[in-house]
Amino acid sequence: MTLGYIAKTFLAHEHALGYYSESLAIVDEEVKIGLLYNLGNVYKNMEEYDIALGYFNKSLALADQFNQSKSVSRAKVQLGIIFGRKAWYERSESQFRSIISETKTKSSIKYAGRAYHNLANNYMKQNDLISAINLFNNALELFTAETDQFITYMDM
Repeated sequence: MTLGYIAKTFLAHEHALGYYSESLAIVDEEVKIGLLYNLGNVYKNMEEYDIALGYFNKSLALADQFNQSKSVSRAKVQLGIIFGRKAWYERSESQFRSIISETKTKSSIKYAGRAYHNLANNYMKQNDLISAINLFNNALELFTAETDQFITYMDM
C-alpha cells in the first residue's frame, strides 16, 4: 500500500495501480475502503473519470457498510469533483450539498469546507463569480488547517 502511495505521489500511475491492485487481493474488507479510494484518485489524476467513479462508489459503499463517516465524506467529495469535471454541475452540486447537510462531527467539518470550496470552483467555471466568492467564504469559515485556507484563498 505504501509503495502505491509513493508511486502516486511521483505520478507513476501504472506502478501505483499495480501496487494498489495487488494489495486489494490480500487485505481485509475494511482496509479495502482506502485502497479503492486511492485507486479512484489515481484514475482521477489520469483523467479516466468513469473508472475513477467506479472505484469511489465502491469505496463509498464499503465505508457506509463499515460505518466510517470520514471515509464516506472523502469519497463523496471526490465524486462531486468528478461530476464537476464532467460538467455535470447539477449532480455535482447535489453531491456537495449532501455533504454539507450531513456535517455532524468535527472531523467531517473539513469535508463540508471542501464541498463548499469545490462547489465554488464549479460556479467559477460557469462564470457565476459572486456565488463562487460566497461559497469560498463559507469554506474559509469551516477550515482550521492553514493548507486548506491557503488553497481556498489562492482559488478565490
